[in-house]
Amino acid sequence: MPLHPLKRVEDRLRDVAQLVDYGLYLVFNPFKFKRFPTKIKRILVVETLQLGDLLVATPVFRALKQHYKSAAIDVLVQPPASQLLEGNTSINTVIPFTSFADVLSHLRENKYDLGILLHPASLQMSWLLFRAGVQYRVGATKAGFLSGKGFFLHKKIKPTLKMQHKIQDNLDVLRALPILVKDASLELPVHKKAAAVVATFMKHFKSKTIILHTSSKHKSHHWMPERFARLADILVHKYKATIFFTGTKEDHHHVHYIISQMRQPHKAHNLAGRTTLPQLIALVDAVDLVVTIDTSMTHIASARKTPVVVLFGPTMPAFWGPSSKNSRYLWKDDVCVGCRRSFCIYGKNYICMRFIYESDVLAKIAEVFP
Repeated sequence: MPLHPLKRVEDRLRDVAQLVDYGLYLVFNPFKFKRFPTKIKRILVVETLQLGDLLVATPVFRALKQHYKSAAIDVLVQPPASQLLEGNTSINTVIPFTSFADVLSHLRENKYDLGILLHPASLQMSWLLFRAGVQYRVGATKAGFLSGKGFFLHKKIKPTLKMQHKIQDNLDVLRALPILVKDASLELPVHKKAAAVVATFMKHFKSKTIILHTSSKHKSHHWMPERFARLADILVHKYKATIFFTGTKEDHHHVHYIISQMRQPHKAHNLAGRTTLPQLIALVDAVDLVVTIDTSMTHIASARKTPVVVLFGPTMPAFWGPSSKNSRYLWKDDVCVGCRRSFCIYGKNYICMRFIYESDVLAKIAEVFP
């Protein structure tokens, strides 16, 4: 898929920043001479960004466990994301990043042989691993132009200049060790208690069930609420479907407005803020189809292999698209630059999302949900 010329310039600047940093590491970094440990008993992986970032890191955990079968693998995450890893058999302990001081004390006690820094590759995070006495520190995944690159690392990953999914960016960190990666699929267990709650809820619906996930913390990712309402009505009519609108409690009023614009609002249910994260995952596993804007819902549906259609605007599917076989995405890359910003930096009133129409979405749905 062709990219706008301005987008190519920005990506080239990112590549230059990565190459310059890697060159400085090769010449000046004092930590690069340390040898890789002969025995790995305890591993720490750092991924402290958003839910979606953590989900696309799950193939890393599995590959590490397959390679170091007897090693304990711990993961440092933001507290809200810790529920995503409950039940993941590749992981021993999930450590919430509460504060630098608290986490530092905990990590020192564990005496890690290997630390893998995925996100963020900031000076603070690499300093944390250094202060914690992690014996060998490696990273980091591909970062932006101004993002930190992890100064206190023993091994930095040679930047790749090709466009590839963030899953592959993460796995490149392991390949540099080298560790053989056999499976790049996402992993997201369903909690038994959450599944039981959802199963009881779903008994009330005999028709097809479809999730519409309409909100993001980034305004630039939003699709027009009136179009979501029209899409919902069409799905109700075409598939005799029941619609579940999902989201956080902050999205409740936004979803309420969308439902108020429907001709058949009685066929829709506002579940925004009414499910826990484990229940949302179980719900995604139970429904027949998910239609979502670019959020972590993309990767939740991909991990559970539920048919999903994703609407992209400023972000690029090559990096963040759905990864399951029964998935499709929409991206009108010919109308704007794919700026990857949370607001419309060119003053075009979010033309990248406005050029997606209900008919476009329905065509993609037909490919995975006939």
